Amino acid sequence: MESVPQTIKPLLQTPVTGIRLLIISYQLFSALAHLHCQGTVHRDVKPDNILFNKDTNAVYLTDFGHATHAGRASPVQLIPRYRAPELLAGSTRYTAAADIWAVGVLLVELCRGGYLFPDCPDPALQLLNVAALFAPSGKLVVNDTVIPCLPAIAIEDLIPDCPVALARILGRCLKWHERSRPTAAEIIKMPSWKGLKAMALAQAMPCPRWVP
Repeated sequence: MESVPQTIKPLLQTPVTGIRLLIISYQLFSALAHLHCQGTVHRDVKPDNILFNKDTNAVYLTDFGHATHAGRASPVQLIPRYRAPELLAGSTRYTAAADIWAVGVLLVELCRGGYLFPDCPDPALQLLNVAALFAPSGKLVVNDTVIPCLPAIAIEDLIPDCPVALARILGRCLKWHERSRPTAAEIIKMPSWKGLKAMALAQAMPCPRWVP
């Protein structure tokens, strides 16, 4: 792998849109697809663990120190900002769907140019923050606590400048129920990525060779 001294974190300072956002998104989902097909989950997807080459738009998922077999019960390592609802509610069974949620949150943040949720160390309070945006309408019961919820915010309203096809994918990645989220393998096979490299070249946008 090439030497990449910078993480993707600086990109959170201003919105990333258009072709560059699509190039980054495809690579992250592709990395997860490769990892998940081995029966492994990362468990710590966050900006600090993603390297970014600003000259080539190449991204690399790194730091597999917390990776484990999918579905195995283990202490939750991911910081609350990127934890899926089921983990915030107390589940210790970390599935591939939790990695999908974390990448979904991160890509929304890149599109918005800032963090989606506050830095909240308390999982119970973070669950309320997540419920305010993504929980289905009605009432949720979590650990015997009833949480009243308004209808979920439409993903297009949350990230209006995001390419439509990607916004739809992210909307599915951020489904409240883990079984409703697509797999990384399903995502990278979607037609949304077709011709991405050609579009990048047409706009003189650097594009890694592994992008379709």
